[in-house]
Amino acid sequence: MLIFLKQAGLEDHWTVGYLENALGLDLSTAKRVAAEMALAGYIESVRGKKDSWRNTDSGNKLAGIRSRRLTCTKAEDLLTDLEDRTAQLPMKWPDRYFIPIR
Repeated sequence: MLIFLKQAGLEDHWTVGYLENALGLDLSTAKRVAAEMALAGYIESVRGKKDSWRNTDSGNKLAGIRSRRLTCTKAEDLLTDLEDRTAQLPMKWPDRYFIPIR
């Protein structure tokens, strides 16, 4: 099970069919295993995607998966996006509350 959680942690989401193939189970057993892992808090269903699951932070921690590191490029992209979104907001605060980003 830990090996599966580690493997599944590399995916954004996965299906019961993925679990079935990875562990060599039949479909009904794979559904029961997914339900048990969800009850234990190791996985959660993906909203808007039927029969799709993803690992929770607890599941990743149990499997020994570290969170992905944030690269400088990604951080700069996120900050630029934040700056663009805040520029669209109506500003009613005095200038003394704002700290320039750049």
